[in-house]
Amino acid sequence: MTIPLWFKLGWTVFVLYVVAVWWRHYGWRNFFWFSDIAFLGSVPALWLESAALASVLTVAVLLPELAWNVDFVLRFATGRRFTPLTDYMFERERPLLLRGLSLFHVLLPPLLLW
Repeated sequence: MTIPLWFKLGWTVFVLYVVAVWWRHYGWRNFFWFSDIAFLGSVPALWLESAALASVLTVAVLLPELAWNVDFVLRFATGRRFTPLTDYMFERERPLLLRGLSLFHVLLPPLLLW
């Protein structure tokens, strides 16, 4: 199965944009989170169409990513805190753009599994 060029380009531009914004706001240390490493690693996995690379990334982050998603949806729906994973997503003093870019956590599991 060949991954469409438009998808590779779109995802790459999105990742580069997130990296540029986060580097400016959070600095380089932010990219040591496993989720961010998998997010960055998804670009070569897509371009190389490497199931092996995508699988390694998936094994590393699938459970925490699913926990993040469940926590976010439940907190968004109920307003109650279940885990500290998504606390930053509900901090009003944090710019909406930064919180919105963190929604990559929703896209990453299906992308890696694909």
